[in-house]
Amino acid sequence: MQRLPIQFCFVTSGTSEPPYQFWRQFHGITRFLLVYAQKTVSYPLCNQFADRVSFFHKFCLIFGHYISFCHRTVVKIKSFFRNLVAAIFAAIILAQLPVQRKAKLADEVMGRTRVSKKSKYFWKKILILTWVFSLFLGILAGPCAVDAKNQKEKKEYGVFLSIDSSQIKKLYGYRLVVIDAQYFSAKDIRTLHKKGVKVYTYLNVGSIENFRDYYKKYEYLTIGNYENWEEEKWVDVSNKDWQKFMGKLSKKLLKKGVDGFFIDNCDVYDYAKTKKNFKGLAKILKNIKRLGKGVMINGGDVFVTKYRKTYGSAKDIMTAVNQESVWSSIRFETGTFGKQPEDVRKYFSDYVQKCKKGRMEVYLLEYTKDKKLIRQIKQYCRKNKFHYYISDSIELD
Repeated sequence: MQRLPIQFCFVTSGTSEPPYQFWRQFHGITRFLLVYAQKTVSYPLCNQFADRVSFFHKFCLIFGHYISFCHRTVVKIKSFFRNLVAAIFAAIILAQLPVQRKAKLADEVMGRTRVSKKSKYFWKKILILTWVFSLFLGILAGPCAVDAKNQKEKKEYGVFLSIDSSQIKKLYGYRLVVIDAQYFSAKDIRTLHKKGVKVYTYLNVGSIENFRDYYKKYEYLTIGNYENWEEEKWVDVSNKDWQKFMGKLSKKLLKKGVDGFFIDNCDVYDYAKTKKNFKGLAKILKNIKRLGKGVMINGGDVFVTKYRKTYGSAKDIMTAVNQESVWSSIRFETGTFGKQPEDVRKYFSDYVQKCKKGRMEVYLLEYTKDKKLIRQIKQYCRKNKFHYYISDSIELD
């Protein structure tokens, strides 16, 4: 310790030597100042070395250590900037201390009190540096503080399948959103990324809607009507043309810069439980998973359960599960919302828990306006560390 610049007391965050060990309870910068004051009196060799080190080198020692400390340790944004400000300010002040110390020690030896020109200039310099540095930090840290606040206030998860790029600002308040990227451009996705929003795109692999521009081309592959959704029909996932198309479409969406895929209607296997449909659906999902992005399967509990029992794991086809209506229910005949029966809720709760044990991220998508039910859903998700989005519209707009 004696052979190092005194600023290294900050690097070591105090010493184990008496009487410094109890200083560990202090804030790092406070401890640094205390150690500096003690060491400058106790260790002349260290004083001489500190006097010979330039301000630039002292600053680099402190600043460099702080950066390396943050690299090794998880530091919150607010704490990072607060401690960084303190470290830089301490470096500026301490760079002047050796000059001040010499005059002070000489006065103590001579038994007199004086105010030298150097001392006057020293304090003027400190005041000026303090004012300039505070102004600089106010300009620098202001936007960072605002950005940190915005990130903290962002909602965790949102699903918006009925909006287009004209409503993109609606998505800024979320960390992760699910959109239909077929109606967004690559520029829109980049804009969302700049706002700190992660983007998953909707991809319907098990059915086809009549408003898609490719509906006419693949209409011949439809195998049945989709209950409660008149514009939609189930599709033959075992057909090679459909499998190739899903591969091309997923790559096209990937080029827009999406972070993952929200896969819908794997329930086609529940609609038509055939061996060829099982294999066809598995092939589509594996090809999408090979693209190296997140794959969140919406529903599809019958298929996913079958796949896990067959192969022992579903890691090669998915990274997360989104389950709709675990707690809430939709009354399509009246267009209103209700509460799931206990047995249904238990079934889906058990299903998502199994997915969680399989190291899948779990997301819940609920539809309700009931405040009491909303509180129950939030409490349940927080307890189980699930992500959730509660919508007041089945259109997800």
